[in-house]
Amino acid sequence: MRNTLLLMIDFQGQPGLQDQNYMNSRYIALLDILNRRNIDREKCIIVYFGTKLEDKQLMSMIEFSRLEKWQSFDITIETNDAYDNITIDEFCKIIKKYTTFEIAPHITNIIVGGTETSGCVFDNKNVGAFHWALRGYDTSIYLPLCCDFSSYGLTWLDKQKAGLSIIFQTIKNSEMRNTIIKNLSLTSTFDELGRKLPWTDTKITAL
Repeated sequence: MRNTLLLMIDFQGQPGLQDQNYMNSRYIALLDILNRRNIDREKCIIVYFGTKLEDKQLMSMIEFSRLEKWQSFDITIETNDAYDNITIDEFCKIIKKYTTFEIAPHITNIIVGGTETSGCVFDNKNVGAFHWALRGYDTSIYLPLCCDFSSYGLTWLDKQKAGLSIIFQTIKNSEMRNTIIKNLSLTSTFDELGRKLPWTDTKITAL
């Protein structure tokens, strides 16, 4: 069975520039994943990159995830508060400090969420979905975990649509587009996402 890395990039984002209901929907989507007690905790980890301590809601979720026996790691402090644009190789070296979880294209699914669907989540960060897909990883951007504030548009839905348009154009213009198309998915429902997660018949018992 394949394992899965859930990567949350700059999850809080810029709350002063976003509609609070729009922001809150992402936390609900994350909580929906954390509540699934038959996701195999041995084969699935969550890594937060670019968190802010003042984000009390996310801090509560990180604590809740530990009570739910998730392997949950915040590597923000390892990356100069996420200002260091680390590579995938550097990311994997950091993860090895915390866990023996193996990350490799032939065994690991990558699921990415966070702030700026067409920016840091996709390719502005060197650990964005585009770069994992280039490496041959089965990679998904889970749209309910994403948000946009710098894309064009008068509504938050319009902004995300604009972000998706940028992603399409970037892939279209890439010399490696065949590799990206093969390995990258944009996922909008949990039913789709569930195919990328490791499941077990035995539900965990929370602490």
